[in-house]
Amino acid sequence: METVAQKTIINEIAERFAEPAKTRFKFYHLAFLIYMDHILELVISKYMLFRVKFEEKKNSLTQMKKSQINLDLLSKEKLQESLVLVKARARHSFVNLQSMHEHCKSHYETPELFCEPYIHNGFRPINQPYSYYAKSLFTKHNETINAWSHYLGAVYTLYLAFTMDFSDPYSWPMLTCLITSTIMFISSATAHLMHQKSHLCHMTCFLCDFGGISFNGFGAAFMQTFMSGPIWYYKALEPYLLPIIGLQSALCCLLNSLAQTKYKRPYPPIKRFLQFAPCGALWIFTILPLFINYLMNEPDGFQISYGYHFCHIFTFLAGAAFFALDFPQRYFPGRLDFFGQGHNIFHVCVFFVVYFQFKACYTDFVTNRDLIAQTRQEPNVYICFLSLSVLISYYFYMIRSFYKMIKHNFDQEGNLKITKEIKSK
Repeated sequence: METVAQKTIINEIAERFAEPAKTRFKFYHLAFLIYMDHILELVISKYMLFRVKFEEKKNSLTQMKKSQINLDLLSKEKLQESLVLVKARARHSFVNLQSMHEHCKSHYETPELFCEPYIHNGFRPINQPYSYYAKSLFTKHNETINAWSHYLGAVYTLYLAFTMDFSDPYSWPMLTCLITSTIMFISSATAHLMHQKSHLCHMTCFLCDFGGISFNGFGAAFMQTFMSGPIWYYKALEPYLLPIIGLQSALCCLLNSLAQTKYKRPYPPIKRFLQFAPCGALWIFTILPLFINYLMNEPDGFQISYGYHFCHIFTFLAGAAFFALDFPQRYFPGRLDFFGQGHNIFHVCVFFVVYFQFKACYTDFVTNRDLIAQTRQEPNVYICFLSLSVLISYYFYMIRSFYKMIKHNFDQEGNLKITKEIKSK
């Protein structure tokens, strides 16, 4: 059975259909407008919902960017703080590194002969037993690095001399150079370790040091010319090679010894000229075959390892510059007394000069072994080792002569008589 409401709706529909067509059209038009209004409201509500969500997402992204910027700023601040802290710790560690043994004295308490420009601390007391200076190898003072760098260099050259195969006579010039380098390293390290015993000991130690430098110049020039010289160059020079480099080496020892004994602190520029000029002339003679080979584009197929030779030349020039210019301690007086002074760097450079030069000549020997054997006279004991004995005898005679020449200026303790007289007054 139909309900009253259903009957009412059916009757209303029947009435609508019973109305004229124009009235029905208005009804449909109204219904369409109402329907479109509902759709528009739905679209607007969806758009507003989308807009709200979009704004929320935009705000969240902005917040995220702000927080990221804050984090970046915070991380930069922390990074800067960390860098400042690292710098402070590094500076503190470096300052602690430069601290010396408690027995060391300043340059105000040390005789002028033992003082070096721009070095203010780390001088050992004079007139101590020899054992005191030997044991100081294991303490911190301003000569520790100089001694260790060349003692380690001597260990390296001795290792090469005893482990490499020198049964081939054509490799003997390299063995000769290792012997002279070892003597140079030992004499240099011992001079820096023991020279503060007394004024006379200082002079004697560095006379021996200059003898070792000159001796190594002979061995290096002989090895370099023999292993790396062009064929025509070596043939023209072969009868005169040992006398030429022997005389240059002897002149190095003579002029260095003369400069050491003649001039007093503060040293005039002529002293360094007398030290550098003969050593520089011998070194230029040593590397001359390299430039000849390079300019003539390796004549006769003689191949040269220019990479190692360039490293040898660069380290030699760098070390000479650090030594001659008192760099960098000139700009940081008193701050590089233990480690970092120019003489430390010079000693390290000397070690690498020996390393690169030997490596270069060994490479040249291996590459050109057959060509060397065909164009060089086979080295013998006289050429390689008797010449070393003659030079060593000359150096001992030279050092002994200068020692006798200056000995009368010192008392029994080895100190300058003038200095003692001034102290007594």
